[in-house]
Amino acid sequence: MPMITNTLFFILLALAVFHVFASSTNQQKRSADGEEEVRYCQGRTPCGWALYNKTNRFIYDYMRNRCICEGAKKCHRDQDDISISSYVYRCKLEDTKPGDAQNTPATFPES
Repeated sequence: MPMITNTLFFILLALAVFHVFASSTNQQKRSADGEEEVRYCQGRTPCGWALYNKTNRFIYDYMRNRCICEGAKKCHRDQDDISISSYVYRCKLEDTKPGDAQNTPATFPES
């Protein structure tokens, strides 16, 4: 009898762990009418990253975040994060003169 109890306990434990991991996967949220919910980048949340080669800083890939910039804000380069070898882009209002390469809004390739 104790062997059956232990086996049943471990099966239930395994099912509980599986349920927790299965329910915590990233799922796309949808509104009641089936449309995808729009997520706006809040605060200092990056709207994207430009990954570069450590030695010459040539950009080899772009990654867009799932959130988008709200209203008149555009996704501008904000920071050089050398710890992850990428330029970090954040939502900002355009307050720079035209032609300023650093503050030109990002146009990330469609994925």
